[in-house]
Amino acid sequence: MTITGSREKDGSAKRALVLAYACEPGLGSENGVGWEWVKIISRRNETWVITRESNRPAIEAELPKNPLYNIHFIFFDYPKWSRFWKKGRRGIHLYYLLWQAAVFFIAKRLHKELKFDLAHHLTFVSDWMPSCLAFLPVPLIWGPVGSHNVPLKPFYGDPAALIYELARKILYTTAHYNPFVIFTRWKARKIIAINKCVARKFAGYSGKVITVPAIAVTIPGLEPRSRGSKTKILFAGSLVHWKGAIFAVEAYKRFASINENSELLIAGEGPCRGRIEDIIRQGRLQDKVKLLGLLPQQELFKLMDEADIFLYPSFEGAGMVVLEAMAHGDPVVCLDWGGPGEFVDERCGIKVKALARRDIIEGLSAALERLASCPDLAGSMGRSAREKAVLYSWEEKEKAINAVYG
Repeated sequence: MTITGSREKDGSAKRALVLAYACEPGLGSENGVGWEWVKIISRRNETWVITRESNRPAIEAELPKNPLYNIHFIFFDYPKWSRFWKKGRRGIHLYYLLWQAAVFFIAKRLHKELKFDLAHHLTFVSDWMPSCLAFLPVPLIWGPVGSHNVPLKPFYGDPAALIYELARKILYTTAHYNPFVIFTRWKARKIIAINKCVARKFAGYSGKVITVPAIAVTIPGLEPRSRGSKTKILFAGSLVHWKGAIFAVEAYKRFASINENSELLIAGEGPCRGRIEDIIRQGRLQDKVKLLGLLPQQELFKLMDEADIFLYPSFEGAGMVVLEAMAHGDPVVCLDWGGPGEFVDERCGIKVKALARRDIIEGLSAALERLASCPDLAGSMGRSAREKAVLYSWEEKEKAINAVYG
C-alpha cells in the first residue's frame, strides 16, 4: 500500500525502512508509539513501514481522514490457521520472533530493490529481543527500547506476582546473552533508550546510546476547573499487578477511612479485577470505588479533566497515561520508579519509594492525604504538571527523532 504526495525536503532526508510490529492509529501503548513515530519519520523521509496485516484495517481507515505522504506500508502476517495457538498475550513473544524471521526476507528483497539509507527497528519496544534488520547491510537505529525492571520486594506478600516477576527476571537476564540480541546491540548505529535506567544497561555502548522516551502527548486545551465537594481520585491502566492497581486500592482504603468525602475511579480491565473487588467488599468501599472498565480515550480524558488527583503506582518503564494526566492538569501520585518516576518531580506530584508493600501503601495514602488537605498545593502541582508535559509533546519528540536521523 503506497501513499504519495509531497514532503518537507532538505539535505538530511533519508530513504528509511521501518519495522513496526505494533502500529495502529487511535490506540495507546506500543500501537500508539508505532503509529506516532512513523508519522513523524515520514514527514521528512521517504519511509517504508513493515507491520502486521492485522493493523491494515485501522491504518486504511485512518489515512483518508488524515493523509500521510511518502509513506509505504507493507503488511504481513502468517495465515490464521498457522497461528491458532496465539491468542491475545498468549504466545505473543514467540510469534513476534517467528514474524521477524519471515520479515527479514521481505526487508532483504526491498533493500535490494530500493537501497535504503538506514533501517529503524521501532516496535516492539523491547531491549531483550533481537531485530532482524540488524542483518541488513545498512546503518541500524534500534529503539526506542526498554523493559519493565520490576522490583521483587513489593510483592513478597503476593506469591503469584512474585513467581511471575522471578520468572520474568530470569527470562530477561538470559535473553540479554542471546547472540542475536548481542549482535543487534553491536550492529546498531544508535540505540534509543526509553529512560535513564535502560540507558545504564548499555554502559559498554555509551557512545551510541541516547535517552528518548518512547511516548509523548498532545497538549489539550483546558477549561477552568473548580474543585467539587468530593476529592476525586483517578487510576487508569490495565489491572495487572505491575501496573499497581491493587496498591492504589489498598492505599485509598487507608486514605478513605479518615477522608469520607472522596471517591476513587478505576478505568481499566485485567486479571486483578477479582482481587480488587474483594478489597472493595472487605473495606465496605462499594459506594466510594467505581470500577469503570475499559473506556474510550475521549471518555478517559474527560475524567482526567475532572479529577483532583491522578494515582498511578506502576512499575512500568514508560507510563504514557501519566503524561496524559499531567497534560490535563492533574497532580500525580506515583512510585519513584521507571518512566513515571522520571516524568514526575516535586513540582508536579508526589513520588513514593518502591520499598516493601506496607511502606508503599502508607506512602501513597499519606500523599493522597497531603494533596486532599491542601487544595492550593494540588492546584499548583497540577499547573506545573501541565507545563512539564509540554516537554514531552509530540512536537518535542519530532525534534529528537530528526536529530537522530540527521
